[in-house]
Amino acid sequence: MLAGFAAASHAVIPPVEKLDHAELRYRILSQFGQDLFFCDPDSFPVGRSPQLVRESSLQAYPEILKDRDTFDAITKHLGLKEGIEPSDDEKLALYREYKKLRWAVQFEPLDDKYKFTVGMKSKDGDFRIEGTIDRQGKIDVLKKEATHLSCPICLATNTRIDTPAGPIAVQDIRVGVLVWTLDAKNNRIAMPVLKTAAVAVSGPHWMIHLVLHDGRQLWASPAHPAVNGKTIDQLTKNAAYDGTSVDSIELRPYTGAQTYDVLPAGPTGFYWANGIPVASTLNSQ
Repeated sequence: MLAGFAAASHAVIPPVEKLDHAELRYRILSQFGQDLFFCDPDSFPVGRSPQLVRESSLQAYPEILKDRDTFDAITKHLGLKEGIEPSDDEKLALYREYKKLRWAVQFEPLDDKYKFTVGMKSKDGDFRIEGTIDRQGKIDVLKKEATHLSCPICLATNTRIDTPAGPIAVQDIRVGVLVWTLDAKNNRIAMPVLKTAAVAVSGPHWMIHLVLHDGRQLWASPAHPAVNGKTIDQLTKNAAYDGTSVDSIELRPYTGAQTYDVLPAGPTGFYWANGIPVASTLNSQ
């Protein structure tokens, strides 16, 4: 049943978009130091190889260059020379700075100021900070509250899990419910759920929208495991998957408040989400 799976030779990179007010974002980064938290698909939770990250930076560079205000702000902060084509190492540094500006700071207009939200991990714990910054860069903190910051690696709300009683939304699955899984010999069997998980989305989060050629679709966090030991974002267009092929695989923003996962009993931890076999992120310990 699992024949025909293929690992990708490269990973999907997040889309590069124009950023508003890069210098103000840098002011916020400076205010809150090195403890700012964000979920970077290149590094969390399993991490991509340095070579893949470097390749991603080279692919992203032309798009970052189109956003001249952001590009100029980053090159200024990195101390790069103007008018000289950056080296590959400098393009990697540009890419990392771009991701930090984009994802570490949630930023939106608010009257004559801008509202921002950041997450911070420190020796005193995890915090979510909301505040405003005016056009001159003056920052006012409006709220600082304790929270738990983590990067979800699970499934989107309303993903349908295959069970003997028919598909059930993942958020409605409870411990003890029978779901379809695979045994060690690749036989489809019904086993009870041992664990469920609901992980709060504490900041900007991106999900893979996977579309198979036969019409099946899935929204899952990039690092959610497939059944071949790889992750969902390591599939590529036209790659073989579960008897068909991948039509498209794209990173898209996720607006849900939580992501979800289940762990069925049995030796594999595999189950079907929207009819697509995946592995669980949970363990029985």
